[in-house]
Amino acid sequence: MRGLARALTGLALAACSQDHTLTLHIVTPVGDDPFQQASTVRVSAGSHQSSSPVTGSHFNLSFTFSTGSQSGLAPIVVDALAGNGSIVGHGATPPYPLAPTDAGVWVYVARPGSLTQPPSASDASKPFQLNPARSRHAAVFYSGFGVFLAGGRSGPGNPLTSVSLWSSYGLVELTARDPSVLALSAARSDLASGAASNGYLYLVGGADGMGAPTSLGEYMDPTGSIGVPFVRTATQGGQPQLARAQAAAAFGSEGFLLFGGLGTGGTPQAGAILFDLSGSQLVGWTGAVPRLGATATAILMGAQVIVFGGGPAGMPVMERYSSKTSALTITPDPTANRTDHSATLLDDGRILFVGGHDDTGSPLASATVYDPGTNMAVEMPGFLTYARSGHTASKVGKEILIAGGQAGTGNLVAPAEAFDAHTLTPLGHAIALSQPRLRHAAVNPGNDTVVILGGEDANGAAIGAVEIYQPVP
Repeated sequence: MRGLARALTGLALAACSQDHTLTLHIVTPVGDDPFQQASTVRVSAGSHQSSSPVTGSHFNLSFTFSTGSQSGLAPIVVDALAGNGSIVGHGATPPYPLAPTDAGVWVYVARPGSLTQPPSASDASKPFQLNPARSRHAAVFYSGFGVFLAGGRSGPGNPLTSVSLWSSYGLVELTARDPSVLALSAARSDLASGAASNGYLYLVGGADGMGAPTSLGEYMDPTGSIGVPFVRTATQGGQPQLARAQAAAAFGSEGFLLFGGLGTGGTPQAGAILFDLSGSQLVGWTGAVPRLGATATAILMGAQVIVFGGGPAGMPVMERYSSKTSALTITPDPTANRTDHSATLLDDGRILFVGGHDDTGSPLASATVYDPGTNMAVEMPGFLTYARSGHTASKVGKEILIAGGQAGTGNLVAPAEAFDAHTLTPLGHAIALSQPRLRHAAVNPGNDTVVILGGEDANGAAIGAVEIYQPVP
């Protein structure tokens, strides 16, 4: 069993001639077991729901599927209920194949509104650590697998070639037995990444050990439909005009786009790089602004991309990209410039820009809600309790989680802040990272949580600690 394993018998679906058992390994946070305050455990999977009392300090959790009674994909949800029926612990897997076969799956159960550390597979009293620890890495969620981590660096001047998988179903990092099978062709950090609609993961650009940007563009197919899944090169390095690091990235209707970033010579670049399986091409437009620390947000199902911030003072702060023949700067400026902020696409089509720093380098606690349809912005001063830049913003369930980053003094910000994704009001959770960080990855791995992977501390050292935010269901 993994972490704190509990078994609860008696959760059986309708009997048939052939039965199959699904064993749930319940994992709870290091030092914080929500079942200690629970009287009932409830399990939901597909059309099945069962509840049983919590008795004793150890029990198993399993249930039996009959052939043909359940099929398809469904999350497996586990709730720990207090005596009054309130949920004191909640967890779910990503959609899981409820096929008629014996199997086991791990479910992380934590208190709603908590930010906690999952345990090590070998010692439930110690928190899990990535191996290697990494910062400035790519992190891409791929449905049915989890979060692929690629490149990054283990410390200043130490870029990585390794690719691993944070498994959403096993709560563990998986690596290839032969590292050469699944690895970048060149070590690099600060690369752009994303999952394309064709099923491939794109890994483009980045910086080498000397900090020089590269033009290397690569892709991988996790399903193995093109053979054993490994990283394949689409664009070779050594093309200075295509070199980018620290670029903002988004998918448009034409393919994967990198906006701004550092180019050859270490200077901020204007325009974009368009990458697909045939390679990369440089795209520019009249008045394009050199940007570093910008965001790129795809809107209208990828038909357009809003590029915001990161430009020099006095230059247009926003650009709208439709295609390589249709891109323009937006004037007059709808809002003030920000750099190293976050951008979150809201359900109503507006974009929430949070934090970052202004043109003087001062960190911001404010936010801006921008409407691309009307080109109007609403300013929200004092949106954050803690001014920060270099943080992440993750929309998950009914919440938006702001985590990590640094204040103007260079100190890292430990408290995280959660907001209602509809009203944008603070939820007031008392949550904090156990290890403050920036240049980390924060991803919803398919089960409506936020998993925070890696990053670096105030001294630039890479962090291996993994933390998981469980929103209120």
